[in-house]
Amino acid sequence: MIDSYKVSYSVDELDDLREIYSYIAKNSLFRKLLALIWGVFEKKFVHWISCQLAMC
Repeated sequence: MIDSYKVSYSVDELDDLREIYSYIAKNSLFRKLLALIWGVFEKKFVHWISCQLAMC
């Protein structure tokens, strides 16, 4: 048996939900982008350090 129901939101509630979803999406995307940038930086830094040590 499947129960069904209808949910209605006020305009203010819909605005709040949009803000919450937007906040979650932006922060999730920001964390992924930051991790990607950090990974690229870390690889380049490790490569640079390796080259510096090889010259010694």
